[in-house]
Amino acid sequence: MYRILSLTILAVLLLPELASVLDSFQSSDGTWTWETYRGLLPNSDNVTLLKNSIVLGLWTAFLSTVLGVLFALVAGRTNVVPWRMLLMLVSLPLFFPPYLHAVAWIHLIGPGGFMARTLGNEGSLGFVGLVYGLPGATTCLTLAYFPVSALCALACLLLADPRLEEEARLHTGPLRVLLRVSLPSATPGILTGFILVFLLAVVDFGVPDQLFYRVYPTEIFARFSAFYDSKGATALAMPSLIFCLGLIAAWRPWLFRQVFQFPGRQEPFAPPVRVKGAWRWILRGILIFPLAVILFPVIVFLLKASGTPLAETFRSVNDELVQSLFIALVSATLCVTVAVLGMGCSVSRMTIMGTALLFVLPAPFLGISLIVFWNRPGILGVLYGTNALLILGMVSRFLFVAVLLWIAARRMLDRQLLEQAEVDGAGPLRTLVYVKIPLLFPSLAVAWMICFAFVLGEVGVSVLLVPPGGATLAVRIQTLMHYGPEPMLAGTAFILVACLLIPALAAAGLVQWLVKERSI
Repeated sequence: MYRILSLTILAVLLLPELASVLDSFQSSDGTWTWETYRGLLPNSDNVTLLKNSIVLGLWTAFLSTVLGVLFALVAGRTNVVPWRMLLMLVSLPLFFPPYLHAVAWIHLIGPGGFMARTLGNEGSLGFVGLVYGLPGATTCLTLAYFPVSALCALACLLLADPRLEEEARLHTGPLRVLLRVSLPSATPGILTGFILVFLLAVVDFGVPDQLFYRVYPTEIFARFSAFYDSKGATALAMPSLIFCLGLIAAWRPWLFRQVFQFPGRQEPFAPPVRVKGAWRWILRGILIFPLAVILFPVIVFLLKASGTPLAETFRSVNDELVQSLFIALVSATLCVTVAVLGMGCSVSRMTIMGTALLFVLPAPFLGISLIVFWNRPGILGVLYGTNALLILGMVSRFLFVAVLLWIAARRMLDRQLLEQAEVDGAGPLRTLVYVKIPLLFPSLAVAWMICFAFVLGEVGVSVLLVPPGGATLAVRIQTLMHYGPEPMLAGTAFILVACLLIPALAAAGLVQWLVKERSI
C-alpha cells in the first residue's frame, strides 16, 4: 500500500515537469518538432552558460568540502570542543538562504556600500570585483552550503569502527592516524557532501541573479519572464536537467550502499586526540566561524537599515510576512506528512531518487513547469493563480528534505519495538501511528522546522508562482534588490533573518537533545 501511495505521489509531482518537457517538442499546430532545440549545443552562449554553471558548482563544492572536512575532523576526533556543540553551530547556517549572504556582501563592499563610503568610490573599486561574478557567487554559496559537507563527513566519522583508529595509534602519531585512517573512513560522507553541494550550487538562482553571474537558472528565468517563452526556457533547462539526471544516476548505487545502510551505533567513540596549549585555543577560534557566518548578515542589515526605522519597514511588509509564514507553515506540514505517509513502512528507492531530482532541478524550471501544466481552462486551471499552486511548488521542491530526514530518523528506531508490535498483531498503519510517529516525533519536529525555514527563504519558485497581491518576503527582497531603496531592502532582509532564527535555534536545540538522549 505504501509503495503504491509513494509512487502515486511521485507521479503527481513529476507530471508537470514531464508535461513541460514534452510541450517543448511540440509546435503551435501540435506536431512534433526539434525546432526549439535546433542550434542549442553549437550556440556559444549556451556553452558559456554550461561552463559557468559547472565551474561555479565545482568551486563551491571544493571549498565547502575543505571547510566541512576540517570542521568534522576537529569536532569528531579532537578534544578542542564537544562535537555536539559543533553540530549545533554548524547546522545554523543551513537555515539561511544563500542570497542573504549576497545582499549582505553587496551592502558591505558593493557600490554605495560601507567600503565605498569609507575608502571612496575609487578606493573601493578593487573590492567591488570580489563581490560580483564568480568570486562573489562562490563565496556566498560556500558560506551557505559548507555545513552540508561538514555534517556528512561528521556522520561518517561518528559511525566508523573505533577499533581501527585505536590500533593505528599504537603504531603511529595522531596526525597520521587522522590522515590515513579517520579521513578514509569519512570518504562516503565526503563524497556525498561534495555531490550534494555541487548540485545545490549548480541549480541556485538567487545568488547568481543578484551578483550578475550568468548561469542556467538565471537565463531560464530571464527567457520566461521577458518573453513568456516556456518552450525556450525548458530547452535552456535541458542541459542542466540531463547533467543532474546523469549525476544522480551515477550517485544512486553509492548513495544506497554507503549512505542509507550505515549500521547503528554499536561501539563507543574512538578516544579523541588531545590538543593542548595554544593550538587548542587557535582551533576553538576557528570553530567560531559558523557563528560569524550567521552574525555577519544580521549586523550588516541592522547597520544598513538604520536609515529607515524597523517599525516602518515592518508595517510596509506586514502582508508579505503573513503570507510567507502561512505558505511556510502549510508547505512544511505537507512535506512531513507526505514523507511519513509515503515512506511509512518501506523505503522506495524510486521515490527517493524522484524527490531528489525535484530537489536539484533549477527552481525557475520547476515554477515554469507548474505554470505550463496548470495554466489552462477546465479543472486544472482551478489551482492557477492561487496559494495552492505555490504550496504545491514548495512541496515538490523540498519533499526530498523531509524524506531524507524521515529515513534517517527511522534508522534510529529499536528494531525490537517494531518486531514486538508485529507479534502483537499491529498492522503497518497501526505500527506507524502508535509506534513510529510517537517515538520519532522530535525528529519529525526537526524535519518540519528545516522545511519551514527552506520554504520561508525560497525565491526561485516563489517569484514565478506567487498569486496576485500575495508576494512573500523572499519575493519582496528580490524586487527591492533591483528597484527599491537600500535601507528598506536591509530592513526587510533583517526581518526575514529574524524569522529564520527562530526555527534554526529551536531545531539546533532539539538536535542537541536528541543526540544526547540517544547517545549517538
